[in-house]
Amino acid sequence: MFITPAGGLTPYSFSLLETCSNNVAEHEALIISLKLALEMHIDWLEVFGDSQLIIRQIHSQYEVRNAKLVPVHQRARSLTNQFVQVQINHAPRFENDKADALAKLADSLTLPDEREIQITIRERHLLASALDHFEIEEETDWRQPLIDYIQYGILPTDLRKG
Repeated sequence: MFITPAGGLTPYSFSLLETCSNNVAEHEALIISLKLALEMHIDWLEVFGDSQLIIRQIHSQYEVRNAKLVPVHQRARSLTNQFVQVQINHAPRFENDKADALAKLADSLTLPDEREIQITIRERHLLASALDHFEIEEETDWRQPLIDYIQYGILPTDLRKG
């Protein structure tokens, strides 16, 4: 989820084609985000992730011991060096709900052959609340003038309507 300085949102979601550990997936998500930011010619970047382990490994506070994780970790570190400035911060999962929802969406979709689909998400008001802003003229039963004439002998005032 890219958030511009003005607060605009640009969501991205990816589905990985191979099965991997959560730590590899977290590093891959970071790599994809960094690559996208570079493609958008972003020089200054602030990244938030919910994996303290990955963030501490990126900051060299923890060492990477898993052999499968070393190459993706090195790639992520290499990409961070291509920015004028990049900050990578921890955000608890409950504060990272939009990105977490995108990750769950990508995980739930199975796309064959690396296909790309575009999912448009928009906001809209419920029809009922939108109608509250308009005065709606209640439609009368077309039979009412006939009933009034037969029962009470009352003719409609506007004969063109009745």
